[in-house]
Amino acid sequence: MRSGTLRPFSAWLEVLPVIAWLGLTLGVALGSALIPLISVEIFLVGLALEQPHIPWLFLGAVVAVGQVSGKLLYYYAARGEARCSACRRSWPRRCSPAWCG
Repeated sequence: MRSGTLRPFSAWLEVLPVIAWLGLTLGVALGSALIPLISVEIFLVGLALEQPHIPWLFLGAVVAVGQVSGKLLYYYAARGEARCSACRRSWPRRCSPAWCG
């Protein structure tokens, strides 16, 4: 294949399942960060056994992004920056202005 030419369409079809698995891994990692009953570690072990062609470095990066993104939601909610009308009605603010940044 000459440099600068596009790969055939069939070659791109080999990459799509890997992208789909990485997207699913991102969702499981995000869900694992929000709901403690979901275990991303067990999912990764099963995925690595069933799909050994997926690069482990990509899996690690996707899991890290998903976990940090999920924990950021908790962080912003604790700081009071994540505004939710349902949360505002059920959880009144109970801190003095000196403690609330």
